[in-house]
Amino acid sequence: MKSTPLKVSQGWIPLHEMEGAESESQTASARFRATLQALGLGLKRAWQAVANFWVGSDEVQVWQSRDRAGHVLWHAYDPKTGTSAAIFSEDELRTWIEERYYHPGVSRLIR
Repeated sequence: MKSTPLKVSQGWIPLHEMEGAESESQTASARFRATLQALGLGLKRAWQAVANFWVGSDEVQVWQSRDRAGHVLWHAYDPKTGTSAAIFSEDELRTWIEERYYHPGVSRLIR
């Protein structure tokens, strides 16, 4: 039996040249998703700043996001003090808020 070499036609890539192509595509896709998430977070913060400017609220603002692993991350911003927090636990977030409103100055002494 005689073996004849296969010719690669235009538009086709030999299998050995494709190694790593899928992982490069997945990496690019992950970078694209991370960029979109960062852009979305930036737009959200910009919108909140505009809303605060027009409304002038002194209330603590709270919102949720997810990290890359899918865990819930709580964000809070206190316009009175200009402080912010990013916390994984809802209970810790409540404590952070209570320290600012019900026990101002205590958090500075503890830490």
